[in-house]
Amino acid sequence: MKVWATNGWNTLKSCILGDVYAPDYFQHLSAGKVKDTMQQVLEETKEDLHVIQNKLESFGITIHRPSVDNTFDGEYHSPPLQPRDTHLVFEDTLFYTGDSDNYNHIHKNIPHVIKPFSDVWEDCPSITRLDDSVILDGLDKDAYDYFEKYFTGKKITVHTLFNKGHSDGIYQPLGPGVWMSHGPVFRNKNVFADWQTVSVEENDWTKYHDFVNFKNKAKSKWAIPGQEYSDELINFVDTYIENWVGYCEETIFDLGFVMVSPIDALVISKNQKYEDTMYSYGITPHYVPWRHRTFWDCGLHCIITDLERNVLS
Repeated sequence: MKVWATNGWNTLKSCILGDVYAPDYFQHLSAGKVKDTMQQVLEETKEDLHVIQNKLESFGITIHRPSVDNTFDGEYHSPPLQPRDTHLVFEDTLFYTGDSDNYNHIHKNIPHVIKPFSDVWEDCPSITRLDDSVILDGLDKDAYDYFEKYFTGKKITVHTLFNKGHSDGIYQPLGPGVWMSHGPVFRNKNVFADWQTVSVEENDWTKYHDFVNFKNKAKSKWAIPGQEYSDELINFVDTYIENWVGYCEETIFDLGFVMVSPIDALVISKNQKYEDTMYSYGITPHYVPWRHRTFWDCGLHCIITDLERNVLS
């Protein structure tokens, strides 16, 4: 299997799309709100992933999916939903920084797979590829030293930033010369001075049952549209599946778009201003549903990782 990518906007040819458990994964729970809600989240996430896969395939993109064992073995293992956390392709090499067996059947068909660290490292989204340069943002020292040496050895210019959290939730390139960003991207105004920056608005929380209650009870970590935040449900998430959720209040989900070609983007936003911005740069937004973004704390960019993009746009 060929892999190749040096940026995030050339025409996408193949990718990994994440997955979750089937609703029966929670069959062992007693009947009630927790079981019903968690099975609903899995069922609707599965439905949305099916739509997303169909949309990607409509562009002629080859989709690879992780393996998923739907049997509950007594531990609530995180599902392989966000492959970008632990996958990074540059040129013909795949860097894998996880320890999951869910991707073995994919990796074995790729000639150059490097596992640079013995421990799990989930910050691949904080490495932004821009062809002849790369941004390393907020990486820990060992990861920074490794990738700075790797890219420098390839004569790639390295830009260093120190943001907290995955940088694809702060800024993303629409293409060469244009950022979409929540807040300033670079403090040094001489870096990418000729690039334009388009501001992305905060999330719209109006469709959530009680945002204030959510912030107080669920500690701003997760939310489910239309659900009341019962103590029973919150206790289950906090006790058993806290590693499934993140901190959704600080995530700007509209930044989680995926460029499938230089003129086409997969998006989960129906914001008119957002769409108009893309159109103004010659990019057509293609909407797909992603209803439980605030439960999983991720956008499309997290659940889709590119394996091969065209060498030329």
